[in-house]
Parts: sequence; structure tokens; C-alpha cells
Amino acid sequence: MAIDQQDRMQMLRAEPELPELDLSWMEPGTEWGVRAQPGRRGLTIDEINIGSYGEAPDESEGWTMRPRGAASREAVPRVAHYLRDKADTWSKNASLLYEEAVQRQWSSATDIPWETLRPLPDRVERAMCQFCTFLTEVEFIAGDVPGSWLPKISNEHYEVKLFLASQVMDEARHLDVFRKRALANGGGLLLSSGNAGLRFVMDAQDFTEMSAILHVQGEGLIQSIFRMGEYIATCDAEKRMFRLAAQDESRHVAFGVMHLKYILETQPWRREEIHAYLDYSEPAIQGGSAGGLMVFGVLAHHPQVCAAVLAHVGISDALRTELSPNGEFNITEFGTVRDETQFHGMLGYSPYHAVKQGTTYPAVMATTGMNDPRVEPWQSFKMVAALQASGTPNPVLLRVSHNTGHGGGTRLSERDQQLADSYTFLFAALDLPYRPVGDR
Repeated sequence: MAIDQQDRMQMLRAEPELPELDLSWMEPGTEWGVRAQPGRRGLTIDEINIGSYGEAPDESEGWTMRPRGAASREAVPRVAHYLRDKADTWSKNASLLYEEAVQRQWSSATDIPWETLRPLPDRVERAMCQFCTFLTEVEFIAGDVPGSWLPKISNEHYEVKLFLASQVMDEARHLDVFRKRALANGGGLLLSSGNAGLRFVMDAQDFTEMSAILHVQGEGLIQSIFRMGEYIATCDAEKRMFRLAAQDESRHVAFGVMHLKYILETQPWRREEIHAYLDYSEPAIQGGSAGGLMVFGVLAHHPQVCAAVLAHVGISDALRTELSPNGEFNITEFGTVRDETQFHGMLGYSPYHAVKQGTTYPAVMATTGMNDPRVEPWQSFKMVAALQASGTPNPVLLRVSHNTGHGGGTRLSERDQQLADSYTFLFAALDLPYRPVGDR
């Protein structure tokens, strides 16, 4: 039917009949009127975790990408989050560590004084480039692994996801800076590792397994390596890159330690499971001074958990340590033989007194200095003698330096010799292949 001009004008002037709008989406039933206030450190995650948005649930009820505190929508496809229990991934310091990571970002391009690099002897440059080649490879793994777990964690536990994302960024910066060092001073990348020591981190089937191996053991070792890197640095550029990287690694270690603490507090029946994860990744252990007491204790009480032990200026006889010149200072930590209850406790953990005949102990090398005023060399002498007399088929070695003490003031040449002997021992005890840096 034709519409004349007058009717058309009338239709255009008339108000259209609009359908009734559904605005129910504006009132989904979530908490409204929230006013998070900045704290001393600004508007941090802790400040916005208030009301119904604050407490992370012990178990996530959603299978979608829904943020914590948001209302659910019907007919939404599922997402394959399978780590839905809080204990699966939680660490109480995750939000604090994320905030610190944000505040302490640094740039490998502008925050490293590359202009301080100077030409080095060829062997020294090759050694540093091999070191940086290895670290670049390690940091790839250290970023890939936490990144692979992000989509498996519920968004209701978003603090953990934020921390893991910040770790990925940290590791990206690390592999970037070490690659740059290898290519910035007339050297280049050298030999890749055999990957065996890195791949098993990627094979972890459980988040806690991954965290125990990567965050606690792996990052703990790498942090020590970075501190050593700062110590042997040849210029300010190297010192700063190792110092900044170690600062980042401290956060990763802290997350792992607190995650394991949360597991043990909320699921104590998993204690032996965690021990199994840690034992699997500890073919060799080392420690010095009081740390030497720890590794001596491990080999004496649990000789099956590792293949090699390296103890530097370690304490072995807990009962007689108190009688030494430096012993009184250790009473608050180790106990006193003057109290009967403490005496029996000390006897129970003392490594020297736990050595038994006919036991197969791991390969051992103990190092000591004849001028040590803090842990007398007889501590190492006694432990080595007891182990050798036990009949263990594995080597038990003693390295004695006649010119050094507890470590402070030791000449660099002596440190290098001790480090070379230590690595030679570990390579032999663990049957690891060795190839000089120059061999491609």
C-alpha cells in the first residue's frame, strides 16, 4: 500500500514505541558501594581485598573466567581450571610479593652501566660467556614453567596468578640481561647444557611439586649463584645485573617457602609427599658452618636421600661444640649439654654420634681450615674418620687448607682452588660429563 507524503511526515513526527529495556544486569546482586582506601603504600591488593571481594574461597565453585566477587552468568562455557582448591596453589605473601615486583621493575637496557665493560683475557671472557649462556637457558625454563600453570588456576585465587605473571616478567628480564652480557664484550654464546637438570622441572604434575622444585630449590640455588656472580664480577655492569637479578629471585624463593608452609598448616598429611619431591631433586647437597651441621645430619640420619655431600667447615659433634671457644654463642640455637633434656635432644641430632657401622653413606667431601676460630678443624676430622671407619663403599674425602680459617679474608686464589676441588668432587660423585669451555 502506498504511503503519501503527509502520512510519512506524520510517522516521522510521532514518538516511536520503544520496547521495555531489561536493566537487571545493573543489579546482579554483588556488593555495591565499596570504597577501597589507599594505605601507606598506595592502593594495593590488600586495600581492595575487602568485603565480599576480599577472602579467597577454600574451594572455587566456578568453572569460568569469572573474577572473584563478580556475579555468575548463565550458559557460559566452562574453562579447564582444575586447581580449584586454595591449598593447591596458595601462598599468604603472594599479593605482597606481587606489589614488590611491580615497584622494583628494572630495565636491562638502561639500568645496567654497560659502559663499564672492559676487554678481558680470552679465557676469562669465555668463562663469563659460558656462565651467561647457562643462565639464559635456565631463565627460559624459569619463565616457561610458571607461565604454563597460569590457565590451570582459578581466577578466584587471582593473587597467585598475579605473582606468577610477575615472575614470568622477572625471568624474561633475566634471560635478556644475561644474553646481552654474553654479546656485549667481544664474546658470544657458548655451549648449551644437557637439559637433563632443567627438564624435570617442566615434568612436574602437581603445582606443589613444581613450586618445591622450582621456587625453593631451583630459585634458591640460582639466587646463591647470582650472589657468587656479583662476587666474581669484573665490572660494575656485571655486579649490578647479578645484584638486581638476585633481588628478584628472593621473591620467588619467598613464594615457594610460604606455599609449602601453607600446605603443611592446612594439609599436614602431605608432609611426606613434599619430602619426596625435595628428595627427587637433591642428588647432592652442600652446606657450610651451621649449614655443614645440617648436611652432616642429613647424611648421618638419612643416608639414602642423596648421592653426594659437600660440607664446608661444618659442625659434626653437637655435644662438644659448646666446649669450644666459640661454643657459648651457639647455645641458644643448638642447646646446652648442661641441661639433661637438651642433652638428650642434642645427642639425637648430633651427626657424629649417628654414624653406624656397615651403613652405605653417600660420597662425602669435608673441607676445613687449620686457622678456623669458629668451627675447629677437629669437627671435620672426627666426622671423616667415623665415616671412613663405618665401611661405606663410597669415597669419604677431607680437604684441609693450612692457610685459611672460616672463610673471611681467604685469598681469591685459595677460593678458586677450593671451588675447583669441590666441583671436581661433585662431577666424579655424580658421574657427570665434563667438557672444557672452549670445546664446542
